[in-house]
Amino acid sequence: MQNLNSLTPQDVTAIATLVIALLAFGVTIWQTAVGRKHNRLSVRPKLDWTVHRTLDPERISLEIWLLNKGIGPALITDATFLVDGETFSPNIYGDAPVEIMNALGLADRRVWASQHGMPGSESVLSAGERMLIATFQFIDRDPHVRLYEIAQLERADMKILYQDLYGCRFEFFTRNAPHTVGG
Repeated sequence: MQNLNSLTPQDVTAIATLVIALLAFGVTIWQTAVGRKHNRLSVRPKLDWTVHRTLDPERISLEIWLLNKGIGPALITDATFLVDGETFSPNIYGDAPVEIMNALGLADRRVWASQHGMPGSESVLSAGERMLIATFQFIDRDPHVRLYEIAQLERADMKILYQDLYGCRFEFFTRNAPHTVGG
């Protein structure tokens, strides 16, 4: 190894150039990693839900909405209903909310349910988009009965598996995502 005092100015310049090049290469790798992370976050979807409630003397109406509050599209890979924590598979040709009402024991009551949309496998919910999943109308005139029927809906949940454009997987589960109530 040479003595540092015997280094020529050309040697010092070469060493300094090498150190600067290595630092620049390190900063470039770091910037690329930060940029890649930023790009992934800039297309991340975030599913949420809300319940829009309408009250009048004759009925209570509840609309269940699925929302994408993220800034990227949600590529839905699977959607499942659960009743009392058990997977519930509605008849593929039936009306899922009506079948859920049956599973909750509300079929004989004055409850009207209709399905508007349910994201299926390979469907996409764009950023800022919302989808009306179902409407439930509780028609019994006795407010205590209506409140009981509405409380039964708490036994039903929806689980949606989805991913972003990069293939990162996410799960939305109504039991873990408190909903907002509007109306």
